[in-house]
Amino acid sequence: MLNKYNRYRFSTLTTIKDILMKYPKSRPTLLALALMPLFAFAEDEAVLDTVTVTGTKSASLNQGYSTAGTYAPLGIGMTLRETPQSVSVMTAKQMEDWKLDSLRKVMEQTNGVTVKSGSGGSDRYTGLHARGMEVRNFQIDGVPMRSSGFSKDSWTGWGGIDTRSLDRVEVLRGASALLGGTGDPSAQVSLVRKRPTKERQGEIGIEAGSHSRAGISGDLSGRLNDSGSLRGRIVTGYERSGYQTEDAKMRNSSLYAVAEWDAAPDTTLSVGTQLQHRRETDTPIFLPTAYDSEGYPLKDEISRRANNSTADTSYKYSSRNVFAELRHRFSPDWKGKLEYNWMRNTIHDRQGYAAMKTDHDSREIDLIETRDDEKTTSHSFVASVDGKYSLLGRKHDIMAGISGFHTKTRDPASFARYDNAFGLHDFLNNRSLRPANPVPDAEYTVDDDIRARQIGGYFATRFRPVERLALIGGARYSRITMQKAEHVAGTSEKVSRSKATPYIGAVFDLNENLSAYTSYGTSFEPVFERGQDGRFLKPTTGRNVEIGLKGEFSDQRLNASAAFFDTRKNGMAKYVESGDYYVSEDNIRTRGFEAEISGRIRDNWSANAGYTLQNRKGGEDSYEADLPRHQIKLATTYDLNERLTLGGSLRWQSKTSNINKSALNDETDPAALERARRSATQKAYTLVDLMAAYRIGKNAEATLNVNNVFNTRYRTLSTFLAYGEARSAVLGFKYRF
Repeated sequence: MLNKYNRYRFSTLTTIKDILMKYPKSRPTLLALALMPLFAFAEDEAVLDTVTVTGTKSASLNQGYSTAGTYAPLGIGMTLRETPQSVSVMTAKQMEDWKLDSLRKVMEQTNGVTVKSGSGGSDRYTGLHARGMEVRNFQIDGVPMRSSGFSKDSWTGWGGIDTRSLDRVEVLRGASALLGGTGDPSAQVSLVRKRPTKERQGEIGIEAGSHSRAGISGDLSGRLNDSGSLRGRIVTGYERSGYQTEDAKMRNSSLYAVAEWDAAPDTTLSVGTQLQHRRETDTPIFLPTAYDSEGYPLKDEISRRANNSTADTSYKYSSRNVFAELRHRFSPDWKGKLEYNWMRNTIHDRQGYAAMKTDHDSREIDLIETRDDEKTTSHSFVASVDGKYSLLGRKHDIMAGISGFHTKTRDPASFARYDNAFGLHDFLNNRSLRPANPVPDAEYTVDDDIRARQIGGYFATRFRPVERLALIGGARYSRITMQKAEHVAGTSEKVSRSKATPYIGAVFDLNENLSAYTSYGTSFEPVFERGQDGRFLKPTTGRNVEIGLKGEFSDQRLNASAAFFDTRKNGMAKYVESGDYYVSEDNIRTRGFEAEISGRIRDNWSANAGYTLQNRKGGEDSYEADLPRHQIKLATTYDLNERLTLGGSLRWQSKTSNINKSALNDETDPAALERARRSATQKAYTLVDLMAAYRIGKNAEATLNVNNVFNTRYRTLSTFLAYGEARSAVLGFKYRF
């Protein structure tokens, strides 16, 4: 059983006085968030039935804007309060309310996560960051996944993942020492797909909106035989749209199909497949830097609708996934599972864009052209067992398992740069222009064959010496081997690394509502770059320490948390351009504070709100340093009556600033550097979204979403003129049966 108490009352007051004083222009925004708990708990509480997890996973653990439990940290069911680490959950309900149909949009609404993306709302080039560092760990249904070859980062397509098939997205912040092992101590993003239901149900939806957006989706689920031992589900969707960037277009289609069979009373087999095809045309991944070669601003010369890609730019992404899972309950206390995941991703990318250095006097700009034909095949697996044992008159939890992946990537690519190719404004007015000099100033061709293989074993236990205290301890031992063959240059390189990553935590119940916790986790990531001596650099290592409070209120319908964290990373590879080699940079540290509430305040009122403070030091020359120090995210909906629901969403962040010195004529000129820093500063901004849903009869519903209501102009990458989405609207209709 996931919950322990059923008699909760909440009385708390959250204050953010220091932030109000520092950001006076944002006081209305911050004050609204601060006062929200007062309004919430001035109302009578309602009761939700207890949620019990048995041998077979339920179709969903969601409760409105929160969840009854998570499997993310240890692979065993725990409530958010029992988890000694910060966890944010984005449920299918919240994704549906706010039309969050890609992982990028989900992460933009998730507490503690900073999203960097290309211009105009495209999902194809998205970077995710948490606790001052890049997110490198991803899971699908508990199976660890590697992005693509050695990159293993969030910039290689994760932002464009279609979310229609997802039941929820769980973000475990800090080091994922047990189930992940490798990566940075930033966060683990776990995608949990929808499961078949025994009851037959279905829905079909259509939508239309700004930028010629149009889409259709369907979701069918239910038993396939009379007894319900065989169940299936199909989720599909198609969407086409433009972007605010002039002439840019996108088409996306997806299909998810899964079947479950109760082969025996205690044994369930699941098999399924997932397909996604995405195509974008005339979509740039970078706009020019925010300043010219002398550091003077360019923002007044380039509109946020400007398109700096060449007329033949195109991007095609295809993903195929086949998976299987076998779950078996050996006894009331013991169960095990086997999971396998096969995935093949292909990318055909033809890019041309006017970017990087803009000459101050002539306004000439460089042209960069790239071609990329990447094909990645990955095999991933998990085998685990968990159960309970008795000691000192109490029952305790224990789990063990092995997991791993084998990824193979073939990536032929080419690059060409034409310096001062043409006038910036001439090109923006005619994207078919070609450089006067047809010979590139710099070019190269590569044909990489990249392979990565990891296998690791892990063990953990949750020990309860007394009723109110739970001690968690465990470790993972991982070995990862990476090999790279460059067919054009005729070179081959291989590196193997092994390391144990321990994890410890403790949770103490202060009363029926609140628990105090602390945890310590570690991570590591092999580095493929070489130092001045020609040898591979040492692996990147990280660790995360946090201490905080967690609470469950309103009969577990509302979760709350607050935590202080200290995250460190050593061994980040830093390029030394003058010598064409890398060095390891240590002592990169982020300290901060996170607070979050999520769930149902009342039966007709759902909310998810969070605040993040992160103070990073070290690695200032890295793009990771371009992060806001403060963030607030809030989404809430209120059912006015049985037919009408209204909602509002707010996102606020403090200023960001980062520069690319190579875009300047003189990288050592103090005056130019200062002008560039001012030009690249994105001031604090607030985004407000609104939604409305009207139920027509018993089965039909019409929805309206308006994003960026006040049409705020902001940049998602402060170094570049990469503008976020302008005001847009989407009208939808759904019929459920």
